[in-house]
Amino acid sequence: MKPILVVSLLLALFSFAAIADGPETGVVTGRVTDGQGTGLPGVLVTLEGERGSQATVSDDTGTYRFALQVPGGYSVKGTLEGFQEAEGAVTVTAGGKSEVNLQMRLGTSEEITVTSEAPMVDKYNITAGSTVSAEIGTQTAGTTRSYYGLVNALPGVTNDADNDDIQQTRPQVNGSHFADQAVFVDGVDTTFAKFGGSRVFLPTTALTEVSMEAGGSSAEYGRSVGSWTNVIVKSGTNRFHASGMVQRQEVTWGADYKDHIELEQRQSFPFPRDYFKRNSWEKENASTGYEVSGGGPIKRDKAWFFIAFSDVDDVNFEKGLVYLDPLPGQDPGGDPIDASFLMKARIYKFNFQPSQSHSVAASFMDTPGRRTYRHPPMSDYWTPTPHILSGELAAVSWNWSISQNVFLETKIAIHDSAED
Repeated sequence: MKPILVVSLLLALFSFAAIADGPETGVVTGRVTDGQGTGLPGVLVTLEGERGSQATVSDDTGTYRFALQVPGGYSVKGTLEGFQEAEGAVTVTAGGKSEVNLQMRLGTSEEITVTSEAPMVDKYNITAGSTVSAEIGTQTAGTTRSYYGLVNALPGVTNDADNDDIQQTRPQVNGSHFADQAVFVDGVDTTFAKFGGSRVFLPTTALTEVSMEAGGSSAEYGRSVGSWTNVIVKSGTNRFHASGMVQRQEVTWGADYKDHIELEQRQSFPFPRDYFKRNSWEKENASTGYEVSGGGPIKRDKAWFFIAFSDVDDVNFEKGLVYLDPLPGQDPGGDPIDASFLMKARIYKFNFQPSQSHSVAASFMDTPGRRTYRHPPMSDYWTPTPHILSGELAAVSWNWSISQNVFLETKIAIHDSAED
């Protein structure tokens, strides 16, 4: 086969991958120097994480690099005979490039620890956005238990009447329309073509991080003019781990509405002054939801698993339109409508790393939802309209670190979202 044909085929392959793929892993890089700031070649640099350790050797300029690292916390250690050990800590984000520079001094009597903190300005990132880690996401009391509860709280995100629906999946970012918001799950585009956002609802307890970018993004995010949210699902580690959460909601825990005389004084569509007051049926309604997840090693340092399940709703009630002058025999309306969004999630993920240069991941996620909600085209704006929402994602990825400077992420994925 002619060289030009081989190059053309490779370019076509990479172009196709770039259309369908977003970043799922990050890079740890840095430079090892001596006390005078001169690069040290031949230093054994070890990267330690929850999946074990990897090692590489610094090059002629003292530079080292670890590619294709799953998001999370890591420690970096440099070792060279005749020098004291140097160590640093770093947090990897999806698509991010984290830098830890180590300075090693002569002598072997003690160990030097270098603490690496996130800089105020990331010189490798020109986008405007934010990243929320798993620890913060799990403990954040958002308006919804999916990652949208975190997205809606990020800088630059506004919430108007359009967003008060379907688990608040219609935020506006930096003034852009909600339909221009793309969502990636583990690097796979799951954007719902009809309304933007995503119908793959995942609980925050099952996530490693949620990052959102707006403006100045790289080529893989070129199909949206608003924002790009990348959701990374947790993976198994070398230790068995599990977590759970029970969510109890009762309407009586919230404040009750009092009479509002201004409702009767409206020139158009007046309402009774006690329209918002909860009746006994609303007050007695309650909900108990749960989220559980767990993972661990199948074979330490080589293969891991992670599973998660959730079943929650948002206990949301709306009232039907009141007819102040009903026709004979017509119900005056005002009955409460259970518009709660019922969200379930089933997540299965498997990771395998046969060598430091290769890793394979396979996952399946099923997130059905159900809601009865308003339907504006109907003459009655509050007409109950039942909707079944579904979001499924199956993906297999292969990551190959070809060299310290060249690495490849490729995926095969099937995504199906519907609103029936």
